[in-house]
Amino acid sequence: ILLNGKDFFKGNNRVMLENLPYYMVQNVKVYYRDTERTVYAGLENEKKDYVMDVNMKRQYQQGYIANVEVGGGTQDAFWGRLFGMRFTDHSRITLIGNANNLNSEYKPWGDGQWDENNDFSRIGRSTRETLQGNVSIDANKWKNDTEVSVGWTDAKNEDTQYAETVLAADSVMRDSTHKQNNTSSFNVSARNTFTLKVPFYLLMQTNVQYSDSKNISSQEYMSMASFQDFHSINNARKLSLSHSVASTHKLNWGDIIDVSASINYDNNKHRGTENRQTLLGQSNIYNNNYDISSSFSNLNFQLGTTYSIKDFRNGTYKLSLSYDQKHHLEQDTRFDINLLARDEQNSYNLKQTNRFAKAAFSYTYEKWSDESNTSFVLSLPLRFANQCFVYSKDHTDTSSIRNYWLFEPSLSFSYGKKRRTIDFKINYESILPDALMLVNTANTTNTLHWYVGNQHLKNEKILSNSIFYLDNSHKTRQHILKAKWNWYQDKITQSYSYNTKTGRFVHKPINIDGVWHLSIGSRNSWRLGDESPYYISSETSVGYAQNQNYVTTETFKSTERKSLRMLDIKETLIFTYEKGNNRVDVKGDIQWQRSALTNKSMEQDNIMNYSYGVDATLKLPAKISFMASLGMIHHRGYSTPDFNSNNCVCNITIGRHFLRGDKMLVRLTAVDLFRSYTSVKYSINESGSTEQQSLCLPSYFLLRLSYKWNLNKKK
Repeated sequence: ILLNGKDFFKGNNRVMLENLPYYMVQNVKVYYRDTERTVYAGLENEKKDYVMDVNMKRQYQQGYIANVEVGGGTQDAFWGRLFGMRFTDHSRITLIGNANNLNSEYKPWGDGQWDENNDFSRIGRSTRETLQGNVSIDANKWKNDTEVSVGWTDAKNEDTQYAETVLAADSVMRDSTHKQNNTSSFNVSARNTFTLKVPFYLLMQTNVQYSDSKNISSQEYMSMASFQDFHSINNARKLSLSHSVASTHKLNWGDIIDVSASINYDNNKHRGTENRQTLLGQSNIYNNNYDISSSFSNLNFQLGTTYSIKDFRNGTYKLSLSYDQKHHLEQDTRFDINLLARDEQNSYNLKQTNRFAKAAFSYTYEKWSDESNTSFVLSLPLRFANQCFVYSKDHTDTSSIRNYWLFEPSLSFSYGKKRRTIDFKINYESILPDALMLVNTANTTNTLHWYVGNQHLKNEKILSNSIFYLDNSHKTRQHILKAKWNWYQDKITQSYSYNTKTGRFVHKPINIDGVWHLSIGSRNSWRLGDESPYYISSETSVGYAQNQNYVTTETFKSTERKSLRMLDIKETLIFTYEKGNNRVDVKGDIQWQRSALTNKSMEQDNIMNYSYGVDATLKLPAKISFMASLGMIHHRGYSTPDFNSNNCVCNITIGRHFLRGDKMLVRLTAVDLFRSYTSVKYSINESGSTEQQSLCLPSYFLLRLSYKWNLNKKK
């Protein structure tokens, strides 16, 4: 969304639309617009941005907008936010503040909007306080955007998990874990983006971030063969710096040269303590106490250039060259408090350098118009990777140098006409294993879980295919269909060996084939007549995946390859009545998750979560607004009896506007009126299945008062 043709409000534009009085707007235009780089380079047929341009009346093209909201409620709830902006035709100054302890993810962006996508989450309890300022200037030949933010967060989470792990010899291991996690953090960041439009196109971005956090966690683990009580305190500091520059030059004969460079640096330091009390088998008791000091840093820089030649048929030939170098330093020092000595077996130093040189040839055909659009992109990159590392541990140095030639082609095609669009993409990529996975030494920090490396580990390869279809040609209906399939070769996964007598796992990364993931989805909506207030919408998603792993059970001295498949189907149906400012949704959804394991002794899981209810937003007489959500949530098929539940969840908000121009708003919100909401989820991976229940924010009442200013010329 643009304001007087200026891109001041990227992303979510809700705040601007809510705070601009209607009398300040002259007209609204919707059209396709060329990007700034496209305008400079004269690329008439490249992809355009679809924009809505809000044009203000001349006498209102500068002024002030502000609003403030405060609130409080039961369960010690508090709420506050502040938004203020001064704007002209070429500049904008914004100040945003936000404070609450209700898990609200109101994220202040420098573009002057509130991101409410995760507002009032019920899982855990978080207190957030943020303050952000932004200055944007958009001149004819250049523009600059500066943003500074500071924030404090205090988060508390608690989970209970019940897991089933697949073993060899048709056996299965069941365990339970109870976790508590408290994290407090301080964050400050600054960002600046400068764009030069003439005499050539130049884009420079600079970012600085600093964080200081403290984490206190505890975990209690129990199985038939083992028990562990774990406590830790960790203090962490992180500093991140980055700078990038990109420039586009159009030569006299029409060819285009793009040049880019970037550098990134981050430094992380951790200091803390760990305590583990472990029982293995019937009588093996371990009490481990560590004082931990660790740090790691990364220094990355990248250089690249692209030479583009346009033909006479809307096509562009590109030759790209790039060089990317990444340095990583890591140090982990563990001091055994019981022995008053350094733990040489688990303290280590790592130095790693990865170098990538890439050459790519690509052909792009793009033709865009108001009636139709066509896009075809073929890319043929060849990448040389050099991976070097030196690993020092227990007075032993391990070094490795690995070289790879990687061919990672991609193809995409898009065609649209008469408001119908189809997109197809296919690409092949390689993922290098982490250096620590290649070191053939054991990490025995956790008595229950030992980790060893694999020096023979190969690169993981992924072939991805996706298709997207949109039909928006009918006035009363819309259809969307999408599908994605990923096929993995030499998939990197953690195989494991389990000792049934002691309850200890030994993990080792391996390569395995036969892994693939498939997802299919559709979204449809129908309006019952051109001017009908009734319409129906539905959304369907199907996920089907196969994971592979090798499992060893030491008691039976057998190693088996296990294949785990999971089917996840979800359907949502909504019947809506919408007229004026009133809207009612009658909706229902159902999710069915089925796992099929080759382990014959383990019963197949059939998990079903379904819900139904009504959402209503009504404008009542006397400037009263009413919002309510009433629904039933059912959980079925969980092996843990307490997780199978029926919950009636009701949320209500009643508000009323006061003063001239509805400048003041008072709202009373009741969340989970019947105190029955629970958070339960089911997941499966190559090792088995997990059922989890999370601590939720208690039900509460919240009273909020907001006031809005529009300091402009009189109406």
